[in-house]
Amino acid sequence: MDGLCDEQVQNEYEALLAIYGEDTVSRKLEGGRITQISVRIEVAGRGQCLLRADVSQNYPAKLPELEVYANFLNSNEQRVLLADLIAHIQNEVGFPVLFSCVTFVTERTTQHTASNQPEHEGFDTTVPQLAQEETDGVPKVLSSAAVLGDLLHGEIITDRKSVFQAHYAAVYSKEHVEEVVSTLLQNSKVANATHNMLAYRIRSAETQNALVADCDDDGEKAAGKHILHVLEMLGCENALVVVSRWYGGTPLGPVRFKHIANATRQVVLEAQGRPEKDVSSGKAGTVR
Repeated sequence: MDGLCDEQVQNEYEALLAIYGEDTVSRKLEGGRITQISVRIEVAGRGQCLLRADVSQNYPAKLPELEVYANFLNSNEQRVLLADLIAHIQNEVGFPVLFSCVTFVTERTTQHTASNQPEHEGFDTTVPQLAQEETDGVPKVLSSAAVLGDLLHGEIITDRKSVFQAHYAAVYSKEHVEEVVSTLLQNSKVANATHNMLAYRIRSAETQNALVADCDDDGEKAAGKHILHVLEMLGCENALVVVSRWYGGTPLGPVRFKHIANATRQVVLEAQGRPEKDVSSGKAGTVR
């Protein structure tokens, strides 16, 4: 594995760690290099599913060797799941695929659980794919922890001139989400961000107490699902998080997802009045 692949694997591992936490994501080191990454996926009401990826053979230039274990699936179901997973990433040679693998396995095992239960409240996590745009200018961001109406603006994270900032609001319906986003975009600094990715989870009288969730990449592929996963991990309901990114001119690779996840976690914990566990190795921006 060459130096570039080593760096890409390290960045992807850190991104997964930021999203799922150290209790879920682990790695195997050989000679100071990551050769294997494992993710333990909790499937509600069924148990755990272990996804293991061998990344020692020039990944991501080559696809990783994958293993899947789940005590609630029989051997044939596990073989089918693995075959489908390999087919899912077959055309992704040269790109980071581990988050996509985790998402695929999570969705498939959750579907399996639903098919074995009489009732299941599902939710839509469709991610609209929008055209990506990049801008060279990075404006000053909103004041840290400033509250504008129902909006809470989190601290900033900067990395190689790219700036990330999350915004939080309590929401109780899809219409409320639209109103909050519209209000947020009235701020010219936010409106001029390269991407405004978002996710929300709602369970209220407006939704008849059913869990409704959705996300939007705004051109940053898979970013919305990263935000949504953090909301799920923190048990958030009736919550909307928008993460703004002002592109600084240098591609960040998978590490950008680590910053998106940490910005989300920070603003949610601040909104909930909970202490933050910092897992970011990114450079924290000054309060402006």
